[in-house]
Amino acid sequence: MLGTRRNRSCRDGIAAFRSLAALVGASLGASVALAEDPPPPPPPPPVEVPVSPLYQTGDQTRMDHSPATINDYGCTLVTWTMFINQQISKAGIVDGNDRPIVYTPAQVNTLLNEYRFDYQDKSGAQKAVNGWGQPIDPGNGQLIGDPPTTAPGLNLGGLFAAVKQDTKARSKDNKPLTMDSFDSKGFDNGTDLNSDDYRETVIRRLRNGDSVPVRVADDSGNEGHSVLITSFHPADPNVQGSKDRWDIKDPYKDGNGKSSIWLDDSPYNNKIFSAEAAVLKKGGLVAPYTQPSPYWFDPNDLFDPLVNPDQFAPYYEVGSFPALPAPGTTALLAIGGVLASRRRR
Repeated sequence: MLGTRRNRSCRDGIAAFRSLAALVGASLGASVALAEDPPPPPPPPPVEVPVSPLYQTGDQTRMDHSPATINDYGCTLVTWTMFINQQISKAGIVDGNDRPIVYTPAQVNTLLNEYRFDYQDKSGAQKAVNGWGQPIDPGNGQLIGDPPTTAPGLNLGGLFAAVKQDTKARSKDNKPLTMDSFDSKGFDNGTDLNSDDYRETVIRRLRNGDSVPVRVADDSGNEGHSVLITSFHPADPNVQGSKDRWDIKDPYKDGNGKSSIWLDDSPYNNKIFSAEAAVLKKGGLVAPYTQPSPYWFDPNDLFDPLVNPDQFAPYYEVGSFPALPAPGTTALLAIGGVLASRRRR
């Protein structure tokens, strides 16, 4: 009997051990399975700034009384018009009927034509320029000399000043769109935005709700077009080969009526030649330009209206970068990159 009970206990013990082992094994197997197959992390959310698109294509408005039209050379004007509209919306500036103030490129062109800045030159003579930086008669406001024969360079000083004047006159509470801060970065031979440290500045601007105008390549691969960066889409770690992407608003439409929507579309290929990080606000005082900037600028020109109208924005020449004089003879001021008013061709 004792042997029988002992054998039964042994068999019961073996069965219990086997049950425990099976339970432990199942538990360990489940743990291993959990360790080997964790749920994939969600893809990072994009950083998006809402912007209504505008296009140069088909707009035959002549810029600055020149033969150059917005259709042919107005990419920069259109890009900055989109930016201005986005900043007005962000600032909450409305007209007397509580409707958002919105501009077309042709309307901004008219603002620049009609805006005037009066000043005295070094000899004390009374002078004036329009919003494009073109000399005008101080008396009747007409252009001095022949109209420009080529596409004008966009003058950001004139642009900001003209829009400030107009939004103040039209806004419900007479508060204008005013510059809050501005900094810029130029790249002599262009740079891949995904590989350059400046990408963090662009991302920071987007997270702040500000779109970013940039200069990109034309069909020849050289700098010659402007677009507006409106969002950043981080790479998806769950998708092999996924890369960071930048959404753009491109003023140019091809022959099929389509416009590029990504900075990595050809011929842009994520390459930028300059970026202007501007932030505007409702009312208040104009803030000065911030450092650093990659460009040298003679401080004697800082208050020269022909070079720097309104004392807070540069005059941009079409298609050429400022020369770099020897250090020590000039001061480093943030005057920005080259904003040629040429469209992609």
